[in-house]
Amino acid sequence: MSKHIQFLFILTLLSFSSFADEYGVDLFCQDMNVVLQKIAVYESNIANANTTRSPLGGAYQERYIKECREGKCVVGAHENAVKLRYEPDHPDARVDGYVAYPDIDVLEQMNKLIKAQEIFAIILNNSPYHSQKEFLIGNTFNKCFQKYAAFRNRFNYQSFLGR
Repeated sequence: MSKHIQFLFILTLLSFSSFADEYGVDLFCQDMNVVLQKIAVYESNIANANTTRSPLGGAYQERYIKECREGKCVVGAHENAVKLRYEPDHPDARVDGYVAYPDIDVLEQMNKLIKAQEIFAIILNNSPYHSQKEFLIGNTFNKCFQKYAAFRNRFNYQSFLGR
């Protein structure tokens, strides 16, 4: 094989390797972004399981993930899903003395949260970066920070440190 052909062969292999690494990083970022969005939804539901007054008015509405595609999730809300408790002295009691609470199964939300945290750990332990210093000084994840808000909010340590 001539040196020219060997050079082209090596160059081709390197470009495929670079593509594979970049694809691996992007897929990692997509997966992490999805898991982080799901964790945020479950945490919000658990934290607001007894919230009778929300900024939108009425009881907190349980959030859920409608679908996820390419690292981004659409979040919905279960409107009017409430359970009524008779508490006539409660500040949010209706005229009939009943208070509307979100109809959230906290145990179910906890189970979903635990599963999401387990998946988070699996993804993080199998990530394509070679060192955690990539989050501090590298630029491997810059594209991911631009594309995926949940990933950026969780892992953009350089921004957090004012770099």
